[in-house]
Amino acid sequence: MTTRLSFTANPSAACWHAAEQLALGGTPAVALTAERLAANFAEPAAALAAFLTAANIPQPAFFDQLTPAACEIDGNRQLAHAALTKTVGRSRAEPLLESLVGLLSDCENAYFAAFPDLRKELELRYGPLRELWDARGPGLLAAVGRATDRRLVPEAVSVAAVPPFGAQGGGWAALGSNTVVFEMVLADPIAGLPETVRLGWLVSQLNIDLPDFSELLAPGAARLVAACAMLPVVLEAAADLEMMRPDEGGHLLTTAAEAWLPAALKSPELKLSESRLAALCGWRESARASGVPWGVKLKALERLLAEAADE
Repeated sequence: MTTRLSFTANPSAACWHAAEQLALGGTPAVALTAERLAANFAEPAAALAAFLTAANIPQPAFFDQLTPAACEIDGNRQLAHAALTKTVGRSRAEPLLESLVGLLSDCENAYFAAFPDLRKELELRYGPLRELWDARGPGLLAAVGRATDRRLVPEAVSVAAVPPFGAQGGGWAALGSNTVVFEMVLADPIAGLPETVRLGWLVSQLNIDLPDFSELLAPGAARLVAACAMLPVVLEAAADLEMMRPDEGGHLLTTAAEAWLPAALKSPELKLSESRLAALCGWRESARASGVPWGVKLKALERLLAEAADE
């Protein structure tokens, strides 16, 4: 089975990605982007964040629904209804809907005015990555499936291209929607770690919500466990395919964890401790030799990460 990746340049998804990054306290690495956001977008984005806080709507969960849904839903009323309903339920969503629709429209109007040619810019940005992916990506995912469980690899994935926020790029897997939100940098920002490999790592996490993989995990643990588990797996597969050099000594794993995990887990302050990195490496060695189901291996990693955090 070959996974089909479709790249989309959707200004609305880019808008909500920017709103979330600002809510997380991020600052764009590009000065011109920061100036445009400050002049046009910061105020309505702050109003949206304040509304979510006042209404006791968890922002990470809300944007988890809003940003990927924007790739499929055009109207803000339908978009707001879908995101709210999936985040807080229908009964709580209805009284909040009108206010949220207005806030979303204010944000979009400001963002589109700040970046009027964004769609064309994003299409230019994702072109090289799409070519590289078409050449090597399917083989990478096939190798990941062989090393884990083929059901982890989705059949079709939408890649929502958004402008880079941080200097090193970023992206996250929208679990349950088969969408990856990916910051399109113009070149690999980290020596030895191609962006095609980062993309494969994010895609490999999308099916973690399937019961066979998630039912043993504690509530809320799936995103962290999947992101950590797939790091060594994807790096090994990429090295075997000569997409990158072998990770002798674990240097590239450490670098990838420091650079990729904060954006993928939407936690800018996140940094795996030495004990957690050691636990991850030890887990990968034992998982490679074990024949137990992948869901059981993920549960073992969850336990090891928790124990390492307590050290």
